[in-house]
Amino acid sequence: MSEQAPITLHIGPLREESQRLLQQHTTPALVVYPPHSKVPTGMPANVRSTTAWVTPNGSERSCYRYSLADFNSLAEATGLTQLYPGVSLQECQPVETQALADIIDEQGAKNTPITALVIEQADQAKALLETLQEQGALATVNHLWVRTSPVRLYTEMPVQQTLIEWCEEQGFEPVEEEAEDPEFCLQAFKRNRLHSALNEAQQQNSAFKKKIEALTAERDELSNTLAATQKEASGAQEEREALRKQVQELKQHNQQLSNESSETQKKQHQLEIELERAEAQLELIKELLLKDKLLSSQAGS
Repeated sequence: MSEQAPITLHIGPLREESQRLLQQHTTPALVVYPPHSKVPTGMPANVRSTTAWVTPNGSERSCYRYSLADFNSLAEATGLTQLYPGVSLQECQPVETQALADIIDEQGAKNTPITALVIEQADQAKALLETLQEQGALATVNHLWVRTSPVRLYTEMPVQQTLIEWCEEQGFEPVEEEAEDPEFCLQAFKRNRLHSALNEAQQQNSAFKKKIEALTAERDELSNTLAATQKEASGAQEEREALRKQVQELKQHNQQLSNESSETQKKQHQLEIELERAEAQLELIKELLLKDKLLSSQAGS
């Protein structure tokens, strides 16, 4: 479905304060009010209404009906009966609730931007706001009103200050207005125009920090690699120096062996000469002995 003109969305009982808001706004409005509450009357023609108990996802819940219909809720009262002693519980019975998204779809407002939001159902306000935030529907809201109290009126209902802090985190700032009932007020908010710029700047700052962290980690890794390379190079240099010394020692040893071999060859040559002389002398002696023997033999005959 194509995007439609913005609307004002009202959830919860139509009290006098919120009824005046709807009469003052010119944008079309959708009012979803709970059963047994006051039926909207005297509304402009651009306001349409429907009846339903609204919850974030739609489910069976317990409905607590009190002596004043405007205090009916889907959560058990806590501080409510202490704050308003005249209000008493009439009955508690199970009811079927509808998911907020389903109601908007049924009313033909799917994909319709919500420019103003009024939540009068105090016990469901925070849960509905969180759902709209998760669905991205809260991003188009410029004006917001939420029924709240400084006192926890229902179980799981946040007090006013907690609600204000949450809304501020989503880009809204509270509007100071004189409340008709300070203990059960309709807190107004307006869109903080600087929130988007601040959020974008924070995201950019976060991105820069991550980039710096990544670059720092890369630098440290390169430094470690360089240190390891330098250490490896130093080790290789030491190894080359040790090999050079070893080669030098081997050369010296080889020269020594060569010198010793030359001296040995000289000695061997001298011995060969002396051996030849001895052999020559031996041959001469043999000849002399042989001649002497012959002479002796001739003389005897």
